[in-house]
Amino acid sequence: MHRDGNTPDALSDKARATRHDPDWERVVVSSHTHLHGQAIFSAPRRVCISATSDHRGGLLAVQFPERRCWWTNGDEATEIAMRA
Repeated sequence: MHRDGNTPDALSDKARATRHDPDWERVVVSSHTHLHGQAIFSAPRRVCISATSDHRGGLLAVQFPERRCWWTNGDEATEIAMRA
């Protein structure tokens, strides 16, 4: 439990956002997580979009199953390279 006594560790422990296991059966996708200096975390069975990805006034999205990442400000979309 988080120090406030109300928030479960699964929500308050932001380090969990980048945990992954290549043996997981499915891809786990998370968002609104603080990734400290990066917009996207990508591993074979994990994708996480940072909470700060929208601070530039746009929207960041991941297209599956291709794993293509796009950023848009509403006018045009720009593809962003994803590792993994």
